[in-house]
Amino acid sequence: NNSGSVVDETLQKALEEIDQAARVARRAFENRISKHITIQEKCQDEFVKIEQEFETKKLELTRKLELATKKHADDVAKLKLDRDKKIEALKQSIRQSQYEA
Repeated sequence: NNSGSVVDETLQKALEEIDQAARVARRAFENRISKHITIQEKCQDEFVKIEQEFETKKLELTRKLELATKKHADDVAKLKLDRDKKIEALKQSIRQSQYEA
């Protein structure tokens, strides 16, 4: 009977050691998972930041392009107006010189 209790005690001790080792392994696994989750969250945050920065810069460039396009159109319109005025002045000058001749 006494040998049965020694076996039970040995088995109980082995089970406690296995249980302790399992708890340690589980904590280590949970820590690793936690670290990976933290890294993943940081990467996702960085990705969002990069995308927002890209969209902001793209919007700025689009605005600059629109302003440059408008300025170009305004400059061309002024150039045409100036050309038309010069042509009209030339026509007037020709008419006047023909009238005087």
